[in-house]
Amino acid sequence: MSARTMCRFLFIGYGNDLRCDDGAGQHAARIIEKWGMAGMRVIAAHQLLPELSEEIAWARCVIFADSYAANPGDGCRVATVVPQKPAAGMTHSMSPQALLWYAQDMYDRKPAAWLIAIPSVAFGHGEDLSSTAQAGVREAVARVREIIESEGVTYGSTKTCTKSD
Repeated sequence: MSARTMCRFLFIGYGNDLRCDDGAGQHAARIIEKWGMAGMRVIAAHQLLPELSEEIAWARCVIFADSYAANPGDGCRVATVVPQKPAAGMTHSMSPQALLWYAQDMYDRKPAAWLIAIPSVAFGHGEDLSSTAQAGVREAVARVREIIESEGVTYGSTKTCTKSD
Protein backbone atom coordinates (compact mmCIF):
# COMPACT_ATOMS: atom_id res chain seq x y z
CA MET A 1 0.00 0.00 0.00
CA SER A 2 2.96 2.32 0.12
CA ALA A 3 2.58 3.13 -3.59
CA ARG A 4 -0.77 4.74 -2.92
CA THR A 5 -1.97 7.28 -0.40
CA MET A 6 -4.63 6.09 1.99
CA CYS A 7 -7.79 8.15 2.22
CA ARG A 8 -8.63 8.99 5.77
CA PHE A 9 -12.35 8.68 5.02
CA LEU A 10 -14.39 7.03 2.31
CA PHE A 11 -18.06 7.94 2.09
CA ILE A 12 -20.26 5.70 -0.05
CA GLY A 13 -23.83 6.89 -0.55
CA TYR A 14 -25.89 4.39 -2.49
CA GLY A 15 -29.38 3.67 -3.74
CA ASN A 16 -31.52 4.18 -6.83
CA ASP A 17 -31.85 7.94 -7.32
CA LEU A 18 -34.64 7.36 -9.86
CA ARG A 19 -36.86 5.80 -7.16
CA CYS A 20 -37.47 8.85 -4.95
CA ASP A 21 -36.25 8.26 -1.38
CA ASP A 22 -34.26 5.18 -2.36
CA GLY A 23 -31.65 7.65 -3.68
CA ALA A 24 -31.19 9.38 -0.30
CA GLY A 25 -27.69 7.94 0.11
CA GLN A 26 -26.62 9.43 -3.22
CA HIS A 27 -28.14 12.79 -2.24
CA ALA A 28 -26.03 12.75 0.94
CA ALA A 29 -22.94 11.89 -1.11
CA ARG A 30 -23.44 14.89 -3.40
CA ILE A 31 -23.68 17.21 -0.38
CA ILE A 32 -20.59 15.74 1.29
CA GLU A 33 -18.60 15.86 -1.94
CA LYS A 34 -19.08 19.64 -2.00
CA TRP A 35 -17.13 19.89 1.27
CA GLY A 36 -13.93 19.24 -0.70
CA MET A 37 -12.35 17.89 2.46
CA ALA A 38 -8.74 16.74 2.38
CA GLY A 39 -8.31 13.01 2.80
CA MET A 40 -11.92 12.20 1.95
CA ARG A 41 -13.15 10.32 -1.08
CA VAL A 42 -16.86 10.33 -1.87
CA ILE A 43 -18.64 7.79 -4.04
CA ALA A 44 -22.30 7.96 -5.12
CA ALA A 45 -23.41 4.56 -6.40
CA HIS A 46 -26.58 2.89 -7.61
CA GLN A 47 -25.64 -0.23 -5.65
CA LEU A 48 -22.69 -1.71 -3.78
CA LEU A 49 -20.47 -3.76 -6.07
CA PRO A 50 -17.52 -6.08 -5.25
CA GLU A 51 -15.13 -3.67 -6.98
CA LEU A 52 -15.64 -1.19 -4.13
CA SER A 53 -13.70 -3.49 -1.80
CA GLU A 54 -10.43 -2.07 -3.20
CA GLU A 55 -11.56 1.49 -2.43
CA ILE A 56 -12.52 0.34 1.05
CA ALA A 57 -9.12 -1.27 1.54
CA TRP A 58 -7.44 2.08 0.88
CA ALA A 59 -9.50 3.93 3.49
CA ARG A 60 -8.88 4.23 7.20
CA CYS A 61 -12.60 4.80 7.91
CA VAL A 62 -15.61 4.03 5.73
CA ILE A 63 -19.09 5.49 6.09
CA PHE A 64 -21.94 3.94 4.11
CA ALA A 65 -25.30 5.68 3.67
CA ASP A 66 -28.48 4.09 2.36
CA SER A 67 -32.22 4.48 2.79
CA TYR A 68 -34.49 2.32 4.91
CA ALA A 69 -38.28 1.97 4.82
CA ALA A 70 -39.44 4.15 7.71
CA ASN A 71 -42.44 5.91 9.14
CA PRO A 72 -42.82 9.69 8.84
CA GLY A 73 -40.87 11.32 11.65
CA ASP A 74 -38.33 8.49 12.05
CA GLY A 75 -34.68 9.48 12.21
CA CYS A 76 -31.39 8.11 10.97
CA ARG A 77 -29.99 4.91 12.36
CA VAL A 78 -26.23 4.70 12.81
CA ALA A 79 -24.44 1.41 13.40
CA THR A 80 -20.91 0.12 13.17
CA VAL A 81 -20.30 -2.40 10.41
CA VAL A 82 -18.18 -5.52 10.79
CA PRO A 83 -16.94 -7.83 8.04
CA GLN A 84 -19.18 -10.76 7.16
CA LYS A 85 -18.46 -13.35 4.49
CA PRO A 86 -21.05 -13.12 1.70
CA ALA A 87 -23.20 -16.07 0.70
CA ALA A 88 -21.74 -18.25 -2.04
CA GLY A 89 -22.55 -17.19 -5.58
CA MET A 90 -23.09 -13.51 -4.80
CA THR A 91 -21.64 -11.49 -7.66
CA HIS A 92 -23.82 -8.40 -7.97
CA SER A 93 -25.16 -6.20 -5.23
CA MET A 94 -23.24 -6.50 -1.97
CA SER A 95 -23.80 -5.50 1.62
CA PRO A 96 -21.41 -3.20 3.51
CA GLN A 97 -20.49 -6.22 5.65
CA ALA A 98 -19.55 -8.28 2.57
CA LEU A 99 -17.46 -5.47 1.10
CA LEU A 100 -15.55 -5.14 4.36
CA TRP A 101 -14.99 -8.89 4.34
CA TYR A 102 -13.55 -8.70 0.82
CA ALA A 103 -11.28 -5.80 1.81
CA GLN A 104 -9.99 -7.85 4.71
CA ASP A 105 -9.70 -11.11 2.76
CA MET A 106 -8.08 -9.73 -0.40
CA TYR A 107 -6.14 -6.72 0.89
CA ASP A 108 -5.59 -7.59 4.56
CA ARG A 109 -7.30 -4.33 5.57
CA LYS A 110 -10.18 -3.80 7.98
CA PRO A 111 -11.03 -0.11 8.25
CA ALA A 112 -13.44 1.18 10.86
CA ALA A 113 -16.88 1.36 9.27
CA TRP A 114 -20.35 2.77 9.91
CA LEU A 115 -23.70 2.52 8.19
CA ILE A 116 -26.06 5.48 8.32
CA ALA A 117 -29.58 4.37 7.42
CA ILE A 118 -31.66 7.31 6.16
CA PRO A 119 -35.42 7.19 6.83
CA SER A 120 -37.44 6.93 3.64
CA VAL A 121 -41.15 6.67 2.87
CA ALA A 122 -41.53 7.19 -0.91
CA PHE A 123 -40.16 4.62 -3.37
CA GLY A 124 -42.10 5.37 -6.54
CA HIS A 125 -40.60 6.63 -9.78
CA GLY A 126 -39.02 10.07 -9.57
CA GLU A 127 -35.99 11.96 -8.33
CA ASP A 128 -37.53 14.08 -5.55
CA LEU A 129 -37.12 13.16 -1.91
CA SER A 130 -40.00 13.16 0.57
CA SER A 131 -39.79 15.56 3.50
CA THR A 132 -38.91 12.57 5.70
CA ALA A 133 -35.94 11.65 3.49
CA GLN A 134 -34.86 15.30 3.14
CA ALA A 135 -34.72 15.61 6.94
CA GLY A 136 -32.92 12.26 7.05
CA VAL A 137 -30.28 13.41 4.56
CA ARG A 138 -29.65 16.53 6.67
CA GLU A 139 -29.33 14.36 9.77
CA ALA A 140 -27.05 11.89 7.95
CA VAL A 141 -24.73 14.69 6.86
CA ALA A 142 -24.60 15.95 10.47
CA ARG A 143 -23.82 12.42 11.66
CA VAL A 144 -20.97 12.17 9.14
CA ARG A 145 -19.52 15.40 10.58
CA GLU A 146 -19.80 13.89 14.07
CA ILE A 147 -17.95 10.74 13.02
CA ILE A 148 -15.23 12.77 11.31
CA GLU A 149 -14.85 15.06 14.31
CA SER A 150 -14.64 12.05 16.64
CA GLU A 151 -11.65 10.97 14.57
CA GLY A 152 -9.94 14.32 15.22
CA VAL A 153 -10.24 15.73 11.70
CA THR A 154 -10.68 19.45 11.09
CA TYR A 155 -12.23 21.21 8.10
CA GLY A 156 -10.89 23.85 5.78
CA SER A 157 -8.76 22.12 3.15
CA THR A 158 -10.03 21.84 -0.40
CA LYS A 159 -7.89 18.91 -1.56
CA THR A 160 -9.79 15.65 -1.95
CA CYS A 161 -8.45 12.13 -1.83
CA THR A 162 -8.28 10.37 -5.19
CA LYS A 163 -6.68 7.22 -6.53
CA SER A 164 -3.71 9.17 -7.84
CA ASP A 165 -2.94 11.04 -4.58
